[in-house]
Amino acid sequence: MVPRLNHIGEDSGSDPLTGYPKGLSNSPAVATDLFGQECGNKDAKGNPFERDTDGDDKWGKVTLSSLQYLLEERGWPEESNRKGDDLHTGQNNPALAL
Repeated sequence: MVPRLNHIGEDSGSDPLTGYPKGLSNSPAVATDLFGQECGNKDAKGNPFERDTDGDDKWGKVTLSSLQYLLEERGWPEESNRKGDDLHTGQNNPALAL
C-alpha cells in the first residue's frame, strides 16, 4: 500500500512538501521570507552541497537558500497518477509561491 498524504489533489499524494509551497502562494510575505532564508549547507544525508563557485570548474561547498534548494537540489517524486504530461505538481507549486 502506498501512503497518500493528499487525497483530494491531482498529484500522487506521496510527497509532504508538495502542498507546502501551494500554501505559501496565499501569503506572499511569508513566501518571500522563507525563500530568502538559508537552507543549509548539507543535504538530508549529511553530504555538503557543492557548486562551481567561480567558473573555474573547481567545485566548492556552498550554502543554499531555501529557493535554491527547492528549485535546484531537491528531487521531486515522479507523479504516478498523472493525467497528462503537464502535471508536475511538486515542481509547479514553488512557482505559484514565487
